[in-house]
Amino acid sequence: MKTKPSFKTFTLLLLLISIVSCNQSKLPKNSKITAKYIVFNHDISKRTIEDFNNVKEITNGNEITHPFVVDKEFHDLEYSFIIYPEGTLEKIHEYKYGEYNLYPKYQIELDTIDREKIGIGFMIKLDEKLNQIIDGQDTLKILNVYQTEKLIRVDKPENKGRIAFYQYK
Repeated sequence: MKTKPSFKTFTLLLLLISIVSCNQSKLPKNSKITAKYIVFNHDISKRTIEDFNNVKEITNGNEITHPFVVDKEFHDLEYSFIIYPEGTLEKIHEYKYGEYNLYPKYQIELDTIDREKIGIGFMIKLDEKLNQIIDGQDTLKILNVYQTEKLIRVDKPENKGRIAFYQYK
């Protein structure tokens, strides 16, 4: 004989679902993307960071210019793309690209950024529902919002040992 689930079980299940969905994306309504950071993953960053005293926790929305910690993992900067409020490219900073010996040493493939044409068609913005980032032709689902750090991690596989974070204000 089958029994029906109790009202308590159903209520508990609804509460759990609402808690999980609230933790995924809670961006303020007028949020704008201000930067995109290409960083090495934790395993590579542990080996490329020369001075761990320079590794900082991010506690504001200011431009990141040094290795940082998010979710207890180290991230060493390779590139930062600073974005105008309308989503176009303002400037690029290269942090590790000039260290050519670093790439073969840690088996990282060199990037394919076309430095002469990078600004053409460059557009990064949040979708209207604030649950996806539109980065050029890619639409990326938001996985984590780190509110203290003002960083977003998206549902995108690592690219050759690299991870992308987006910063917002």
